[in-house]
Amino acid sequence: RIAVDVTRAQGIGAQFMLVSHSGKKEIEECIAVSRDWHRKPMIIHPFDGFDDWDKKVAKMGRETYVIPHAESKGALEQLEDTFSIPGLKMFFIAMTDASKQIANSVRPDWYHPKLWEYVDRAVALGKEKGIVIGANTSYAYDMEELRKRTKKLHDAGVRLIMTQHASFLFEVAMKPFLRGVKSDIGA
Repeated sequence: RIAVDVTRAQGIGAQFMLVSHSGKKEIEECIAVSRDWHRKPMIIHPFDGFDDWDKKVAKMGRETYVIPHAESKGALEQLEDTFSIPGLKMFFIAMTDASKQIANSVRPDWYHPKLWEYVDRAVALGKEKGIVIGANTSYAYDMEELRKRTKKLHDAGVRLIMTQHASFLFEVAMKPFLRGVKSDIGA
């Protein structure tokens, strides 16, 4: 099913597709369909003749990224298997869900030592295999902490760093301000 979603994303012009996965087979299917030039949005047919196909199809495949988003226990346990998939160029660690899975907890623990062992292992394996590692800052409730987490990810070798969405960041930034305004006006 996820491979079908990848083809739809390609059809509207997506180049980088972050996909949740529950196993290696799912990612293999997504990478296979990501190489299909038919799904790319084009106005002009991309080939001048049959001699163009091999070179141009390979280039289109190189320019498309399926990024497994590890957030389940199964995905986390299959790190080495996932990294062995031909054509895998990026891998993303969902730090909130990964920390909950690794710590066996309902509450995320972004600083859990076993989570950082996993991140370090993924980064090392990524360097060895030429795979870019991504991760997110998870949820933190002040801007300085989010900034600190971004630096920690960068220092660990993570090269695709995602903060939470803009509305969450706005909420985190505005809460202290709004509390101050409430206090200032006696509300």
